[in-house]
Amino acid sequence: MRNSKKISISPDATIKEAIETIDKGVMQIALVVKNDCLLGTITDGDIRRGFLNGRSLADKIEGLYNTKPLTGTLDQAHEDLVQLALTRGIKQLPILDDAGKLIGIEYVDDYLGLPEKFKFNPLAIFSSEHR
Repeated sequence: MRNSKKISISPDATIKEAIETIDKGVMQIALVVKNDCLLGTITDGDIRRGFLNGRSLADKIEGLYNTKPLTGTLDQAHEDLVQLALTRGIKQLPILDDAGKLIGIEYVDDYLGLPEKFKFNPLAIFSSEHR
């Protein structure tokens, strides 16, 4: 499980702050957190849809993030968490404790045996140097 602090943002964050958080964390997601509780998740796709609907970089992320993300718990086996994520077509799974507090995040690529260089840039698999 990875630490989620680096990819956590406030529900009062701007779209620009969300983009910066997604960009600096390698998991293509930001976690919307308040008082250690997960309020939702936001991806670049959520932000793109916001831009298409007239939102700007200075706007707050309110209304853009997924308020019902798929999550896992500490008592679930890693294999079950990975299977759950793969079945739902996601790569990131926030992990909550029994009280609903955010503990960390599981990143599916960590369990798929991919070389490190492919984990952070899935398109690298298709580059000419790897054919």
